Amino acid sequence: MSDKPKVFMPMYWGDWHRDTKGLTDAQLGRYIHIIEAYWANGGPLGDEKRHLFRLVSAHSKAEKIRTKEILSTYFYHKDSAYHHKRIDKELEQATENIRKNKQRTEAATAARTKKRSTLRST
Repeated sequence: MSDKPKVFMPMYWGDWHRDTKGLTDAQLGRYIHIIEAYWANGGPLGDEKRHLFRLVSAHSKAEKIRTKEILSTYFYHKDSAYHHKRIDKELEQATENIRKNKQRTEAATAARTKKRSTLRST
């Protein structure tokens, strides 16, 4: 099992509404595509434009312009990648939850195995 979150991404709609008030539907759609790609990537998105636009499904000139607008408004650029503090925090928490669940599963499996071998030897 990978330690990167792949399925569930928390979405806080109150925060979303507060932080995106004033965006057009097209800008909101771009933002969702970028967040989706960021989460699926497990973190920051590289800044090579062709690859980035492909990742976030920005095909038309208008979509590419909106993508640049959203990136410059909601993300920061560092080390040749676009970063998002909130998503990084959520990814870190999700990764930690995966790690803890994996440890609990391994401990429970070991306990069951030990119990079964004890029962068989008696």
